[in-house]
Amino acid sequence: MKQLGPVGGFAPGTVTQVWVDDEPVAVFHLDDGRLCATSDQCTHGNGLLSDGFLCGSEIECPLHQGRFDVVTGRAVGVPCTQDVRTFALSVDDGVLWLHTQEATP
Repeated sequence: MKQLGPVGGFAPGTVTQVWVDDEPVAVFHLDDGRLCATSDQCTHGNGLLSDGFLCGSEIECPLHQGRFDVVTGRAVGVPCTQDVRTFALSVDDGVLWLHTQEATP
């Protein structure tokens, strides 16, 4: 597990890039209060999802406008066809933790 900091540091409706070992991870704080995390690397190209446009529970890659559901990791908009890796998050005593193993939807 990796400590990401106080959960209050992740404002609703935002995407934050964090690093886990040598991998960039995108942490999403959805408007409905849910926290989700995926690999920050688009599966279609070299775009960083943390630079994309978050709308509801979908992130749009800034390079080719492909979209992913950040809750499930599912590719939901062309040209993206391969799902993105997801990570489980937990909150303990007001601190956000990222579980380094892949989450199961």
